[in-house]
Amino acid sequence: MSVLVEAPRVNANEDHLQLIDIRVEQGQRMEHGDILFVLETTKAAVEVFAPEAGVVGRLDVKVGDFIPVGAVLC
Repeated sequence: MSVLVEAPRVNANEDHLQLIDIRVEQGQRMEHGDILFVLETTKAAVEVFAPEAGVVGRLDVKVGDFIPVGAVLC
């Protein structure tokens, strides 16, 4: 079963976040709660965690990208 990881809404006033760190690679095994990405708003850095154990299927983003809220990260 595939699980999509999406960019979260962190602040009601911001529709985009900047991706500042990727902590996984395509094909890498991840466990529930592992940090996958770090996103930044104008006010804070936010870690995105693995919702469950599995393998990263593909990465659709790169460091420096501005990501819309709800966009698929992996």
